[in-house]
Amino acid sequence: MLSKEISNIIFKVVGNKTIKYIKPITYQESIGDIRKIYDEIILDYVLSPPFTLHAAIPELMAGVWSLVRETMIVNSNVDRLTKEEVAGGVSKSNQCPYCVEAHIKMSGGRTDKDRKNIYEWSKNHYSPNSKLIVDPPFSADEAPEIIGTALTFHYINRMVSAFVTDYPLPLPRFFSFLKPTLSSFFRLTAAKNITGVNVNPGISLKRIPDAILPGEFSWAQSNADISDSFAGFDALISMIGEKHISLDIRKTILTFLGNWNGDIQEIGNQWLEKEISNIDNEKKALARLILLASIQAYKITEQHINELRKQGYKDEQIIAATSWGSWQATKRISSWLC
Repeated sequence: MLSKEISNIIFKVVGNKTIKYIKPITYQESIGDIRKIYDEIILDYVLSPPFTLHAAIPELMAGVWSLVRETMIVNSNVDRLTKEEVAGGVSKSNQCPYCVEAHIKMSGGRTDKDRKNIYEWSKNHYSPNSKLIVDPPFSADEAPEIIGTALTFHYINRMVSAFVTDYPLPLPRFFSFLKPTLSSFFRLTAAKNITGVNVNPGISLKRIPDAILPGEFSWAQSNADISDSFAGFDALISMIGEKHISLDIRKTILTFLGNWNGDIQEIGNQWLEKEISNIDNEKKALARLILLASIQAYKITEQHINELRKQGYKDEQIIAATSWGSWQATKRISSWLC
């Protein structure tokens, strides 16, 4: 059986090869806070692209790690495989094949056993008035871990869809037929050591700001560590948005999301261009990226990134903008789940 240590060696060497459009910071290249955060992730989990793609903004990467650790990895009232199931269901609803592969096929998240209704619940967040959402299939004590895991992956799915390839390991296209075999091998050899860890809660909170929990995350109030993680990450995202995104773009995106109820937008880009029509032309490329990140991150292409590169945008600014849009959509979804 592959140990978690060997799994980390594999991801250290090849994991970042699945990151696209931005330059990843490898473990060997990392120094200072980035190296410290990498080591904290390695201690409890696997150093994988959903974390390292954020490395250009170390405090943001620390915040993402805090969300994952305090919701999914710390086990209080909900077992880990149930939370892997939730991560997989959310990932399926967001059309994120990388995360479906990682949390269902590789990690063994349950989809057909004891608590199938939770998997169905996790796939139905874009139908906020459905019975599963109005009357969720879990208890109030379980809610912080289950909803927290779900929302963490609404955010992660968007970032991964934008900046990571479809499969967790770099595999040439002509070897794609090996994916089912590799996923099964990983599940049978490494997954138990990764999903079976027991960690103490709250340790990741030292790197995120103290903040008041927004009302959209009221479901987290009964779990202090998850509550602090979401409150701190929300405050961090707000600071990043103010630093990197102009007020008019932020207002435009928030107005759109305030009226969004999970509905699927029309085919094509007419809806997108209509929503950003009030934005100055030189800002439209950034507004376009943020709006796509919020509800259709899987449609972000290299062309969208190149438009920003031509205007001088660096990795830090591109990641900041995408993360802000991803989180605002996540926050909107959270308001349906309270």
